[in-house]
This record gives sequence, C-alpha cells and structure tokens, in this order.
Amino acid sequence: MSEMIQSDFPLGEYVYHGDRQSSDSLRGELCSAVRRPDGKCIRGKNGSMLVAFRDKKAVVIGRLLRKNKLQHPDNNAGNDRDKE
Repeated sequence: MSEMIQSDFPLGEYVYHGDRQSSDSLRGELCSAVRRPDGKCIRGKNGSMLVAFRDKKAVVIGRLLRKNKLQHPDNNAGNDRDKE
C-alpha cells in the first residue's frame, strides 16, 4: 500500500460539525483531509473520510464536514451581485 500524505491545504479546510455521539472535543474543530499521493481525499465506501485534526487523525462521517468558507473565499466565485 502506498504511503499516505497530508494535504497541502493548511489546517482548517473543513469544520467538523459532529453529531450526538461525537466527542465534545471534536465538535466545531477545524480539520484537513488526508490525501493520497495523487491528491485525492481518502474516502470510505460508506461515506466516511479520513481527516487530520490538530493532534490526531480520525475517520469521520463525510456528511458532518463543511467546507471552511473563511479558508476558501473563492467558494462564492459565481456571485456577481456585488459587482456593479
């Protein structure tokens, strides 16, 4: 199996929302996707995703992750309302 690498994105690519069974220490924490050497995220067959928090790596449910808009301001690139 090839070696896994950490993404080039800084910590904070995603915010983990968690659910009622999630650890309180992880809810609302910033995390980044752990990526394969070809740059793709490591995803499981059931929608899980391998992410790296500040101090550890964990497999979480992908539906509970949200892109961090502060880290990726280009998410609203198609919004032309402010341009006039």
